[in-house]
Amino acid sequence: MTPTDPSAGGRLAGKVALISGTARGQGWAAALRFAAEGAPHGVRANCITLDHARLTGALGGFMLWNTLPFREGIDTVKVDGGAVTAESGDLFYVTNTESDITVSYGARLVHPEGALVDADKASVVRFAGEHVRLHGDIKASSDSSVTATLEDGAALTGTIPTPRWRSTPAATGP
Repeated sequence: MTPTDPSAGGRLAGKVALISGTARGQGWAAALRFAAEGAPHGVRANCITLDHARLTGALGGFMLWNTLPFREGIDTVKVDGGAVTAESGDLFYVTNTESDITVSYGARLVHPEGALVDADKASVVRFAGEHVRLHGDIKASSDSSVTATLEDGAALTGTIPTPRWRSTPAATGP
């Protein structure tokens, strides 16, 4: 079974499916089946958008990782408004992959323990905050990097690894 073009129709054309565990087994089979039925798909990378939604994880928030040597692409997470809660652990844990994370428009992020962003095992993370107040630490292992951009009134309260921290002033207009 191979993915089809969503514009070609099918039972799931125009609908969105969030399937976890697509690296192998049942998750992989489900992703292929949904794609064959016309659901939009991205087998190469994770792409999650929460638009004024609420998401709660008992054991952490988002975990983005790459266990497949052939998988390509950039994992993306967009949180526009709404709330994301990690009852324990890191809110965004990224390991062995490249990720773009954007939090905007007053999104409420709750994580009583753990980091706001934790990049591990050769990860590259681009984290952007727009119109939001963020609380928590940004961590990166020695072989990983996090580029954080705060725009349009965004603010961050927390720690950033100081040996690799660099501040770039915002550009000013004429």
